Amino acid sequence: MKSPRSVRTVSTAEAEGSLAFSTTGTTVENNGRTILEQAEEAGLNPDYGCRIGICFSCVRKKDSGTTRNVLTGETCNEEDTNVKLCINAPVGDVSVDL
Repeated sequence: MKSPRSVRTVSTAEAEGSLAFSTTGTTVENNGRTILEQAEEAGLNPDYGCRIGICFSCVRKKDSGTTRNVLTGETCNEEDTNVKLCINAPVGDVSVDL
């Protein structure tokens, strides 16, 4: 059985693009981790609760790009849609309202 961390993260070699936080003007290179984890690593403090996609505390608007739900593998390329930061990872260039 895989640990939750191995399911939720892709290797740095496979991660592509950058993750932009449009409100703060912060941009980081995508490292394959969830948007929440990458935001925290960049020194941002987004709201969150459960960290497993249940509570909806971390929902923010995705301005552009494609995200992958790390639990289901489903991707979303709709712009101006809400995403749960704790269970979505960027696929290529992504911008989030944070």
